[in-house]
Amino acid sequence: MGPSKKLPLIVYYHGGGFIFLITASSINHDFCSKMAANLTAAVVSVDYRLAPMHRLPAAYDDAVEALTTMRWRRCIG
Repeated sequence: MGPSKKLPLIVYYHGGGFIFLITASSINHDFCSKMAANLTAAVVSVDYRLAPMHRLPAAYDDAVEALTTMRWRRCIG
């Protein structure tokens, strides 16, 4: 693949019901690594604040902020 070719982007939000697991959990990390290798895509695994330390809509806010940041970086970079 040439240096100017852009990869498709997959945005992954881990499961856990907004309560447990994080992006660094081996199950999430391994899944994203395999997905990136098998699909030839860039995979962004978004970490978000978890309950009960952070009440809803904190997790949703983090998810939207991640998408907004990725979209903004795509426009400038």
